[in-house]
Amino acid sequence: MVKPAPLSKSEISASSLISALAENERIRSVRDSLSEGISGLRLYPETSLSSEVKSESKRCLKILHDFCHNFLVSVDFEKASSMNNREVMSKFEEEILSDLALYSGIVSTFSSDERKARYKDIEQIHELLRSTAEPKKLTKQEFEKYVDILENLYKIVESRTTREQEVTERIILGNNGTI
Repeated sequence: MVKPAPLSKSEISASSLISALAENERIRSVRDSLSEGISGLRLYPETSLSSEVKSESKRCLKILHDFCHNFLVSVDFEKASSMNNREVMSKFEEEILSDLALYSGIVSTFSSDERKARYKDIEQIHELLRSTAEPKKLTKQEFEKYVDILENLYKIVESRTTREQEVTERIILGNNGTI
């Protein structure tokens, strides 16, 4: 058996850089989705918005919709996998691949049990966002509940990923000098 040649410093550096870039994208996709989503949701109940602000709100709500969708898919995929349902798993695999960074960010930041525990809340937000063409009227209490759920998720993401993001950014900057 022939041993492969050891990696050169530049190959190790390139491999580290690629890993750091992927890790940074995974972290940022979850953070940014929640941050943008919270901003869009805060504008949701407003009725007198300029067309520019409405457009920005819709963009943010679409990002939040995608986050919620991937969050729900992560739980549903695990359920299908545990039941060994290949047909359903295949459908979810296609959805996962459509935004792999976001999906992997969600599953690496939140444990399976955490995702299951928050499933109903995220499902309610997701349902709300599916009706943005015909906005659903929310009570102030419902609205605050949804914002609180997302802000709590954001705090979890921030607390669990800040150090990782700092490390990946140092690797990226160390390899390139600039981002």
